[in-house]
Amino acid sequence: MNTLYDVFVAIRDDEAEHVKTMVACQGPQAQLTFKSPHAIESAVVFTDGVKPEEAAADASLSS
Repeated sequence: MNTLYDVFVAIRDDEAEHVKTMVACQGPQAQLTFKSPHAIESAVVFTDGVKPEEAAADASLSS
């Protein structure tokens, strides 16, 4: 960015992308076509019967 004008152009372009995203999110099929990057992909199976939070607690006690 060389000038203040460049900053405003970048902000304008960024906001235009936000508008496109919000329009897409309001579509009738949005829940079917978009997936959160934070969504759990598959179920976690505990083969030893210990839940991760219990294992973490045990590990912190032993150190």
